[in-house]
Parts: sequence; C-alpha cells; structure tokens
Amino acid sequence: MGQIADASLNANAQKQVTEILGYSLGTAAPWLDCVKSVSASFKYSINPMYQKPCDAFMPGAENSTVNDLPEVQRMDDYVKRNWSNCVGRPGKGCHEDYHFADVDPVNTRYGDFYGTNEHDVVHAINAALLVLQDKPAPAPFSIKDKKEALFLLAHLVGDLHQPLHVGAIYLSPAGEEVHPDQPGMSEEQKKASETAGGNSLTLDGKNLHSIWDQVPGTWPSAVRAAVVAKGGAIAKTPGRLEELAALWASDTVAESEKAFARLKFDPQSGKNWPATATVESYNKFVSDLAQTQIEKAGARLAQLLNAVWP
Repeated sequence: MGQIADASLNANAQKQVTEILGYSLGTAAPWLDCVKSVSASFKYSINPMYQKPCDAFMPGAENSTVNDLPEVQRMDDYVKRNWSNCVGRPGKGCHEDYHFADVDPVNTRYGDFYGTNEHDVVHAINAALLVLQDKPAPAPFSIKDKKEALFLLAHLVGDLHQPLHVGAIYLSPAGEEVHPDQPGMSEEQKKASETAGGNSLTLDGKNLHSIWDQVPGTWPSAVRAAVVAKGGAIAKTPGRLEELAALWASDTVAESEKAFARLKFDPQSGKNWPATATVESYNKFVSDLAQTQIEKAGARLAQLLNAVWP
C-alpha cells in the first residue's frame, strides 16, 4: 500500500513526507504494528518472530540497548501517551483500538453503530489528518507531531481497507448470525456475540483475521508490481477531507459482507467459532479481494496527503 502511495504523491506532498517522516510511506507503514511490542511497562522488547519490518526504525539494534535508540524511545513514549487515555479492552493499550471498527455488515455502511467509538480507525485517521494541518488531535488521541501523524496514516489507511478491520460478524453460541443494532439484545448478549473482526473465528484451524492480514506477504513480486501499477490508476473519491475516512469505511463494510457470506459457522467452542468455507476457492477469493483493497488503500492514502499538501 505504501509503495502505491509513494508513487502517487504530487511533488509538494512528496517533499513534505520526505522532510517530516524521513522514510518512504512503504517503509513507515509497519511502524504502528511495531509499537505493539511495547509492553505495559512502556519498554520495547524485540521479538524475532515479528522484528524484521521494525528493523528500519532501529538501526544497529543488535549492537545496542534497544531502548536507547531514538526511534524506539518514540515508540515507548507513543504507547505511554496512548495507553490509558480511553476505555479499551482489558489488558490492552488504548492505541490498539485505533486499528479497527467492528460494524455489523447488515448495516451496509460505517456509522454510529455497535462496534464503533470515538477512538476507532476512522476517528484515528481524522485525528492524524488534523495534526498534519497544524491543528491539535482531539481527545482521546495523543499524537506528538507530524511525523507521528504520518506513521499513523501510513498504517491505518491500510487497516481501513482490510475487510475484517472494519466489518465484523456477530454470532450466537449456536453459530447463528445475530445483529447487535437491532432491538431485543441485552448488552451482555451483544458482548458475548462479538467475534472481534474474525479474531474469534477459525478456518482450517487458523485465526481468520490473520489469514486476511498475511495475504500480501504471500504474493510474488510480479503480483506486487501489478498492484502498485493498478493502484496508481484509481480515481479520487469526491468529498471533503474530513468525510473521506468514513466513506471508505462504508465501502469496506460492504466488502466484509462478502468475506463472511462465503463461510458457515459451527457452535462456539471455547472462545472461538470454527468456520467452514462454502466455496472451494475461498483462499483465492481472499487474495483477490485483498489485492483490490490494497490498490484502493494506496491510492487513497496519496489522495489524503495530496489534499493536505496540494
């Protein structure tokens, strides 16, 4: 996604990104996942399993105390400022909630529905855009400067287009679809029906959300090149800058319905619901839709930054 945006910036936006960020958008995109390695004690801890995308922000980490590195100190500080500033999930920092919304696809769009809040992915993108325009980020966000805002945008616009980051199916213990925005469900029933963007669903024994997240890593170089080329040709979305994230989230809600419609769900087992694909080509469907969504995301990230810096 970042590579598409890098190739689609106007000259002024490219200049601003280079001067402020110091990295390409493609390099910067993993930063917001890297900060998840910062613990509740606000110290970064290297995990070899997830470290490779983070190495760009910590040159020479293997030869130094990692928390002495300036960019790691930024990560520690970002997490500290965005840990308890909202009512998030138990044991998780508030900043982890910036990555998603959980809209029931039956609603057909993003809006004021169960699974959205003032610190979800749409609000986080809009907060970062305000900082780039020399305005303060609204509560509960703590965004230190324009560099941090670009780190957020380079990642969150991608999350906004991953179907299971915005759409979420809700299930009864029997595996039947329920709808938390319709009358008759108690708060306890709504909470119990949450599948957390596919994190509580398994397909062939694998976490469904992670299946969608890992798709780009499986593409050969030719597919990656095609995605960059096609993304650069996507037309701009009409609308005011502050409206665009919600418009794009609505588009992703519609795409998430396709992701869930090709699955059937068994009764809940422990904390998860096992899923079975109802089509033989589900993995190809995932790859094809992920490609389309990444093309959109790259083009739309560039649209935002070109609008901020025309």
